[in-house]
Amino acid sequence: MSGVALRPLVFALACLLGAFCRAEEHAPESLAEFPKDRIKLESASGGTHAIAVWIAESPAHREQGLMFVRSLAPDTGMLFIFPATQYVSMWMKNTYVALDMLFVDRTGRIVNIAENAKPLTLDAINSAAPVLAVLELPAGTVKRFGLRPGDRLHGPAFTL
Repeated sequence: MSGVALRPLVFALACLLGAFCRAEEHAPESLAEFPKDRIKLESASGGTHAIAVWIAESPAHREQGLMFVRSLAPDTGMLFIFPATQYVSMWMKNTYVALDMLFVDRTGRIVNIAENAKPLTLDAINSAAPVLAVLELPAGTVKRFGLRPGDRLHGPAFTL
C-alpha cells in the first residue's frame, strides 16, 4: 500500500480515537468522587437503621445518580437532595440494580415509597407531594426495615 492510500485509513483511525477520547471525558463520575455521609432511618415499628449514603446534591450528581452501578451493598444508598422542596420524578435509565425509593420532605418525613423499581426503565416514579430529597436503597430494604410513609430520616439535610 502506498502512503497516499494509507492517509484515509490513518485519518479515519485518528477520528475514531479522537471520538473515543472525547466520549471518555464525559464518562460517569466514580461514586468515590461523590460526597458521603451517614443517615438514620427511624420506623414507627421502633427500629432505627444506620445507612451509608452517597450525596447527590449538585445537578451533575443528581443527573448521574446510581447509573451504571452493577451492585449495591445492604445498608447503603444514594440521597438526592434538591435545592428546594418540589414535586420530583425519578427514573431508572441506565440503572442496573432494582431500587426502593423513599420520597422525603424537608423535615425528614417519608411522604411516599416506591418499592422494587425495575432496572433500566424510563417509567416515571413520582413523589406524591413536594419533597426535598429522595433516598434510593437496594430493593427489599423497605420491607426488611418495615418502613412506611410517615417514618423519618435523620441527617444534615433535614430540619425538624
